[in-house]
Amino acid sequence: MPVFKTPFNGYSVKFSPFYESRLAVATSQNFGILGNGRLHVIDLSPAPLGPAVPHQPITELIAYDTADGVYDVAWSESHDSLLVAAIADGSVKLYDVALPPASNPLRSLHEHTREVSSADYNPTRRDSFLTSSWDDTVKLWTVDRPASVRTFKEHAYCVYSAVWNPRHADVFASASGDCTLRVWDVREPGSTMIIPAHELEILACDWNKYDDCCIATASVDKSIKVWDVRSIRVPISVLNGHSYAVRKIKFSPHRQSLMMSCSYDMSVCLWDYMVEDALVARYDHHTEFAVGVDMSVLVEGLLASTGWDELAYQDGNDRDIAIGTHGGLQEKAMGGICMDYGEAVGYSLEMLRYAKVLKVFNGLISRNGLAKCACVCAREAGAFLDAYRILQSKSAYPAIEKCYCATFQHVS
Repeated sequence: MPVFKTPFNGYSVKFSPFYESRLAVATSQNFGILGNGRLHVIDLSPAPLGPAVPHQPITELIAYDTADGVYDVAWSESHDSLLVAAIADGSVKLYDVALPPASNPLRSLHEHTREVSSADYNPTRRDSFLTSSWDDTVKLWTVDRPASVRTFKEHAYCVYSAVWNPRHADVFASASGDCTLRVWDVREPGSTMIIPAHELEILACDWNKYDDCCIATASVDKSIKVWDVRSIRVPISVLNGHSYAVRKIKFSPHRQSLMMSCSYDMSVCLWDYMVEDALVARYDHHTEFAVGVDMSVLVEGLLASTGWDELAYQDGNDRDIAIGTHGGLQEKAMGGICMDYGEAVGYSLEMLRYAKVLKVFNGLISRNGLAKCACVCAREAGAFLDAYRILQSKSAYPAIEKCYCATFQHVS
């Protein structure tokens, strides 16, 4: 199985709507907590070469480095080379892969005040896109304008996902850590529907491509729920099978009742929500948390997933290609375990960035890993005292100095 190594942890993967073998992969250093990011555009093998050479090599067409992690990516629906990237520093960057690297990014839009968690291009109107953020907002943009067209602010907590309705150009939905799904019409002053879909944070949502009234939500409560927006008292279907938070979901562009999900339980699942035994297939190829999935619009049965270890590509002929990240389990000791397991058991992303994490996971992290995590928490929250006490208990004295420096830089 050919393997394409990336230096950082995978966060999102998207098939091109124009080229069946082209794929964009968003990655972040140190599990997205702290460090750089990189956006990869790769070309996957369209067919085997023969018995002697079973697969054509995976080709990296181009890669773009960012000063902070890349949390999501979306292809333009009108320009075959245009990409929108959601960046952890609060910016939204536009790239054109047809232009030389020096000409990219085409634009860097800075309006969100916290991490940008998702990006989604309008598949109907094709001239606009959405971004959602940990600043509790969703923003509407057009490519030709240097500022957002509108900001949607009703959620009481981080908005993890915002997706366009596939048939109505003015309608989208947003999923939030405030446990609600909201449906919006950009022509209206506020949201047109609020669904208290889960009792814990909602991490993702997606519209059915064949039924414009059907939408699915994925939550920290380990479940996926399918809703009919015409009757929201109870969900159409509740899909249970993941053992940790469900991070992303995607409806099939080819079959009405088929959807794909990935979870912190390291699995990728295929579901048919219209049948009693809904779980169609389960893939356990990931050895770290699976955090992104996509289905090709151009080739039925062509799936992709990304995780903090690798991205796997599989078509209907059971041909596999994997794109891996360096480190894997070793990198957990660098502080990622704080965010990973915390979010998996239901801690909010906000809480994980602060010193409370250090107390919860004091007994689970190695000395070096704890030092790294303490530095992150200290810099983000100025929580030097908590970090100092735990580091002292671990006799990690060299890390105390680093932690102190991080805290000093933060407060100054």
